[in-house]
Amino acid sequence: LARLRLKCPLIVALPQVAYEDETPALRSLIAQAGSAGLRVEVNSWGGWWLTRQAGLRLEAGPGLGVLNGLAARALGERGCEAVHVAIEADREQLEDVLENSPLPCSVLAFGRPALMTTRVELPPQYGSGVLEDRRAVRLRAQRESGSWALRPVAPMDARGQLPAGAAYEVIDLVGSRDLRGDWTGASRSELRFNLERKLM
Repeated sequence: LARLRLKCPLIVALPQVAYEDETPALRSLIAQAGSAGLRVEVNSWGGWWLTRQAGLRLEAGPGLGVLNGLAARALGERGCEAVHVAIEADREQLEDVLENSPLPCSVLAFGRPALMTTRVELPPQYGSGVLEDRRAVRLRAQRESGSWALRPVAPMDARGQLPAGAAYEVIDLVGSRDLRGDWTGASRSELRFNLERKLM
C-alpha cells in the first residue's frame, strides 16, 4: 500500500491483544512501517513499548481509548501524537474529551468492536454461528490471529450524530460481512452503544 502512493495517509494499526509468541511478527511489522515512513497506531501498552523502542511516530488507538483530557495528556507525554476516544464514552464525556484534549482525537462512528477476546478454543458449535443471550444481544465469533474475537452482529452506528471537534471519524469494517453496504451507509443500525446514556 505504501508503494502505491495513495493520496490518503496510511497508518499501521497494531492489535489490541497479542501474545508473547507474536512479538517477532509485531517487531517485523513495526520495522516495515518505519522503513515505509508510516506512523503506528498502538492499541496496548505492549505495542506502545515496541513502537517506542523502534523510535517511530505513534498514536493511541481504541485499545488505549481515553475518557478525559488528562488521559489524553498522559498519552501525549508518552509520545502519542493523537488519541482515540473510548467507545464507552457517552455524549457528555465525548464532548468533554473533544473540548479538553491537547491532542487530536479520533472517534468511532461505525463499527463492530470486539467485546471479548480470548485464546480459549471455542467449541465448534460456537465458532461457526451467532451467539444470542436472553436479552437478544447477538455476537459472532471470528478467528483473529491466534485468538477468538466476539463482535456484535449489529454495528454501532453513530454516523452523522457525533458532536463536532473530532479530527477523524472512524469507520471500522473489521467484522463486516457487507463492506460496500457498511461503507456507503446502506446498512443502517440503531445501536449507539453508550452515546445516548450514562455509564453506571
